[in-house]
Order: sequence, then structure tokens, then C-alpha cells
Amino acid sequence: MLTLQSCIRASTEKAEEACKELVSSDTSYQTWKAICRRFGKFNSKKNAKYNWNGVFLEPFMRSLAKSWDTVFNSQMQSIHEIYAGDLIRAIKRFSADIKPFLRSMAEASASKSPIDFLEKVPYLERKTKATVFAALNSAQRQAQDIHRAIEPVITGHLKPAYETCSQQSNTGALARMKEALVNHIRETNQIMYCESSSLLKSKLRKMTRNVEEFLTRAHTETSDYLRKEIRDMIMLAVAKDDEAREKVRSTLRKDLSMGLNILEASWAEVASRPTEKIDPVKMDRKEDDENSDDTSDDTDEGDSNERIESTSDDDEDF
Repeated sequence: MLTLQSCIRASTEKAEEACKELVSSDTSYQTWKAICRRFGKFNSKKNAKYNWNGVFLEPFMRSLAKSWDTVFNSQMQSIHEIYAGDLIRAIKRFSADIKPFLRSMAEASASKSPIDFLEKVPYLERKTKATVFAALNSAQRQAQDIHRAIEPVITGHLKPAYETCSQQSNTGALARMKEALVNHIRETNQIMYCESSSLLKSKLRKMTRNVEEFLTRAHTETSDYLRKEIRDMIMLAVAKDDEAREKVRSTLRKDLSMGLNILEASWAEVASRPTEKIDPVKMDRKEDDENSDDTSDDTDEGDSNERIESTSDDDEDF
């Protein structure tokens, strides 16, 4: 698995090579000056396009490219398909488990509402699957935003070198500009890629939390919907007889609550798995230890799981 430390090392080496290519090119003094005054980007009158920020961004993004593509365009698709399948299978098991109770209730109350309730299961399956894949689409959009967020870090880091180069004039100015850029890259490009890595790690953590929130919503909304529908169905089926209603409610509350709790426990277990693999790069252990003050992110994730598990305590909603 690619680590951010290995990505930084590879990018640092490639950046120095890219810098040597820039200074050895036949770019004129006037063009160098124009590029630096515009902080790395310049389109000449001859339609030549220069983007030095992109030159130094490319080694970092190329180091990430393979793992990034694998995760966001292949692995995440598979993870979400498996997750949606697990949730839908749990719904099917739940509907199969409660079917005998609903049939008994329909016979005892001479009402069709318990049987009609089962017809809503396919809708729940479609809704759950749609919510899960909305999470996937959200993650992929955020991945594009994360890509775009790295270039401003590179540009900001190169700004001092551009400013130094812009101030050069008179005899030997081009040589001094080249020397200034080479020295800046050689001395500080590792810091530039460390800053890029820190931003990447922060953005990925935020994306993971957002995905977890989407996935949690996929089953908590379904659970809330089920509880409401079951409660309304019970009241409608036995509305004409208070004594029968209380007897049926007493029996079914226990049976259906047990079924819902099993369903929610299954969802909670499933929900703890998908985002564990959503990680195109990993931090080296040493760096993780140095950044141990980032525990607030993990706390948020723990709170999410606690919210999932707490839904099973609401039996009295029926």
C-alpha cells in the first residue's frame, strides 16, 4: 500500500529533476520574468503556455494516481455495492421474519393493513440502495475537489521563489533567477509536499466522515420509516377494539421490536466496515504517532457508531 511518506520522497526527487529541466531549457529572460511575475502561469503572444505550478504538482499527483484510481473508481464502487447488498438482504430477512406475525395479526383483526405493509418492502430496498449510491457519488465528487485543492498549496509554496526571481535585473539576471529557483526547490520542496500531504490527509478524513454520515442515513432513515409504518399499521388494524388493540400491541411490540433490533444490529455491523478500506494512501506509523493530536476525527467516527447502536433503544415508539 502506498504511504504518504513514500509519496513525499518520490515527489521530492522528481521535483528536483523537473526543476533541472526548467533551468536547462532555452526559455528567455523575458519569458522567465513574465512567468514569475504571474506566479507560475503565463501564456505568451505566440500561444505558448507555461504552468510551472503544474510542473511541480505533477510529481505528487502522479505518485498518487494509481492508488487513487483504484480506490475511487474501482474499490469504492465494489464496497458500496456490497454494502447496499448487505442492507437489502437485512431488509429481506426482516420482512421474512415478521411475515408470520403480520399474517396472524391480519387474521385476528380482519384487516388487510398488515399484509399491505409487506408491499412496501421493495420500495424500502430501492430507497436504501439509492441512498448508498448517493454516498458513492458524493465521495467521488469530493475526490475531484481534493485533487483541485492541492495546486494552491504548491502555488503558495513557490511564491517566494517567484518573487525573488521577479526582482532580478541587469547582467546575469537570468542565471540568478535560475539559481534562486533551484535553491528554493532543493531546500524546501520536501516541505511543500509535506504540506500537500497534510491537506490531503485532512480532506480524506473529512470525506470519510461524510461518506459514513451518508451510509448511516441509509439505514437510520429506513429504520425510522419502519417504526412509524409498523406503529400506524397496528393502530389501523385494531382501531375498532381497544382491548384487542392493547393485546395485539403488547404481543407485536415485543416480536416486531426484536426483529427491528436484530435488523439495526445487523446494519450497525455492516456500517462499521465500508470506510475502513476507503484510503488511497496511508500515513507511515511514525508520522501517525507524531500527529496523534488528530484524535478528534476518530471521536467523530465513534460518535457515529454510537448513534447507530442507540436506535435499538426506542422500543416504546410503537
